[in-house]
Amino acid sequence: MRVTARAFVISPEVLGGLGTSREAVEDRFSAAAQLDAAARTIETVAALQARADAEGKRLATLTIDTAVRFANASARAEFTEELTRAITRLVAKYQDDKAPRGRTFRVLLCAHPAAPQEPAQTETEK
Repeated sequence: MRVTARAFVISPEVLGGLGTSREAVEDRFSAAAQLDAAARTIETVAALQARADAEGKRLATLTIDTAVRFANASARAEFTEELTRAITRLVAKYQDDKAPRGRTFRVLLCAHPAAPQEPAQTETEK
């Protein structure tokens, strides 16, 4: 055997009993929920990319990757509530169940503490 990939992602389903519990995944503030959503995203986007490649097409995606430094836990909680309201408003504005040629997109927004070696860089600094 020879390894050719630079990284591997193990689906939580493969781990069976070693994986996360359904209760942990349903808690939107848990690390388990974020890992579950990220794993599903990787699995789905990889499959969609393979299909797009096979059809000679580009896969329409959007990635926003930024950092924010909160003054305290209260500011983080306020940011979370404001961001939730903004996303809810945007989804309600653009959701169109009756669009005959409409396409459904998944939106995943997650936040976690930056790793110590990660620079605290904002989108405008990039």
